[in-house]
Formats: sequence, C-alpha cells, structure tokens
Amino acid sequence: MKAARYAIPDEPRPSRLEHLVVDPMWPFFGLMLGGLWLALPWYVINGIALGSPTRRREWLALATAAGGSLLLLELIGQAIQVGWIAGVQVNLALLSLVLLKLGMGFAVYSLQQRSFQLWTHFGGVPRNGILLAIAGIFVESYLFSLFDIGWLKMVLD
Repeated sequence: MKAARYAIPDEPRPSRLEHLVVDPMWPFFGLMLGGLWLALPWYVINGIALGSPTRRREWLALATAAGGSLLLLELIGQAIQVGWIAGVQVNLALLSLVLLKLGMGFAVYSLQQRSFQLWTHFGGVPRNGILLAIAGIFVESYLFSLFDIGWLKMVLD
C-alpha cells in the first residue's frame, strides 16, 4: 500500500544545490549593479536550489525581461529611423528598457521571497551574496569591453 505524501502547494522543495541559496534580494541587487547578464542566471540557480514552486512563473518573467528588452530596443530603433523620436526622447525611450528589467526582476524577487521565507523559517541557512552583487559592477565593465556589440550591451546591462 502506498502512503500519500502530504505537501503544501507553496512549500519549497530544496534540491542538492541547497547550499547555494541566497536571499532573493541579492540577485535583485545584482540586477541593479551588474545587469541582466548577472541576475538572470543567478535567479534561475537560486530558484532551482530553493526548490521554488513558482519557478515557471519566475522563468517567464526573466524571459519577458530578456525578450522584451530585445523587442523594445527594436521598436525604439524603428521609431528613430521613422523620425518619431529624436534627441532627448531617445534617452527617455531607452529608460523603458530599465523599467522592464527592474519590474520583471522585482516580480521574480517577490515570487522567490515567499519560498525563501518558508525555507529559512524551517532551518535553511542562506549564503551571503554581497560579494557577487558588488563584483557585478567590475566584471560588467570588463565583460562588455570584450564585445563591441552595442545592442547586446543594452539588452544584458
């Protein structure tokens, strides 16, 4: 006879990567200080390590940030070519990229925070992510100096 396993729908199910779990605020700071190139994989790994039950929604938000940035950049480029925007308007339009990335990053932060709080309540000990978040500032400048692709920098920054 099989015993039924009791499961709470929002309960995190940590994986073997549990030792890598950080507070979701650190990947969010990584997004602000380093960019999407740092936060996207960090959020994904953190969600897997945490066993977040909302992983699919988190990944959808991260895909929206990356794909939406590409789409917005293309739309802004088209608007410049057609002559709809120029000068300061271009800079203001480029702020939409920042808004999209920070908005989706905060959405993932909010989704992971629930599982993280449960995980820590039941004895989970998170790692400190301050060094990686701060290192994002320095690594970013080196990383993007290797590539001379302006649109890629705008999407991943």
